[in-house]
Amino acid sequence: MDKYIEYIEEQIAFFKKHSDLSDQEEVTPVKVNTTLSHYSNVGVALIGEYTRYKYKLYNLNRDYDKWHSRKFYDTRKEMIAEFESKTIKIAVKEIENQLKVENETEYWNWQDKITDLELRLRFLQRLIDQWAKLDNVLNNLSKNMRQEMISLSIENRMNSSEKPDRRVRTEFPQSRKRTPSS
Repeated sequence: MDKYIEYIEEQIAFFKKHSDLSDQEEVTPVKVNTTLSHYSNVGVALIGEYTRYKYKLYNLNRDYDKWHSRKFYDTRKEMIAEFESKTIKIAVKEIENQLKVENETEYWNWQDKITDLELRLRFLQRLIDQWAKLDNVLNNLSKNMRQEMISLSIENRMNSSEKPDRRVRTEFPQSRKRTPSS
């Protein structure tokens, strides 16, 4: 379990490194673009890691099935030999239980390995799902920043106008002087 926790910590650090935009500073267009440029690489890395562990689990399950079949056959053969009458049928559950008792250490080692890989796969799947959600956040940030840039561009052009009534914003807001007609 310690290896699993260490693995999770490594993956979270990797994920955070490539997705943290703020660092308690302003989110700048450069940070958004940098994160966007890393987005697909990290996504591919996560999918690759998931596929690698999926393949490991497939092979581990195959090896476990071979081990289990061999042990099941041997245990069944021993249990049948204990009875003089060949007409007695032993339940599969009884054979399974006997197999676990006779091979307790080895059986639980197999179960621990399988569980470890299954937990890693679930964790990676959740990371991949979270990474997909980050796509929406990054796209929205990017769109918002583009809109702000366009707005600033229009604002700057308007403010450069020589006609004061066309200006959008002034550096220091001035109070309007009241005229007798108002």
